[in-house]
Amino acid sequence: MNQNMTKQHCVVLADVVDSRKIDDRDSFKKKLGAAISEVNQRHQHWIQAEFSVIKGVDEFGGVISSVKPIVDIQKAFSRILHPEQYRMAAVVDLIDVNENAPDIAQMDGPAFARGDMILSELEKSGLKFRLSGTSDTIDSIISDQINLLEIIRSGWGETTMNIVREYDKSKKQKVIAEELGISAQTVSYHLGKHSVEQVLGIEQRLSNAIENYEQLNDDK
Repeated sequence: MNQNMTKQHCVVLADVVDSRKIDDRDSFKKKLGAAISEVNQRHQHWIQAEFSVIKGVDEFGGVISSVKPIVDIQKAFSRILHPEQYRMAAVVDLIDVNENAPDIAQMDGPAFARGDMILSELEKSGLKFRLSGTSDTIDSIISDQINLLEIIRSGWGETTMNIVREYDKSKKQKVIAEELGISAQTVSYHLGKHSVEQVLGIEQRLSNAIENYEQLNDDK
């Protein structure tokens, strides 16, 4: 019996920028694996096909049943993969789903073709993210916001990003300093110099805003 069904979901495809220039590919592979595990665990409620590596350490992706977690998913990969960058396309369209084998490698449909096309367009434009969903205006606003955030994040050094990662867990500068083995003054300096608290506030408001995104129709 054929268990394939055509449904509307959000296909998320990503490729690593200049992956061939990564010197320590084994180390990066571990970071990517850690990022994929975190995203799959944190957003398992929304996941139709778990995020996984599609090709070497160059491409990865997954399928989610709602656009709502895409801001947090993009942020999680950005945090963990830093300083390496990646392009991500999130496309809402029809896909062929095998209910007995929820594996992205066994899925097909218009969303995948559009995702590949968007990744090529992002490579040409130099931008890092695009959402192609059910509302052109909202999709454009969300995409622009994430691209601006990525421009800011790309300017953060490793110390700043380490502070940001710890800040996500605890907003207490003393705790962050102790965890990283640096002074509280150093933490304060990086938070202020790179407007970290303001950036994290924008991230949170964007995550909250997308909660109102139109629910996908899974019955198409």
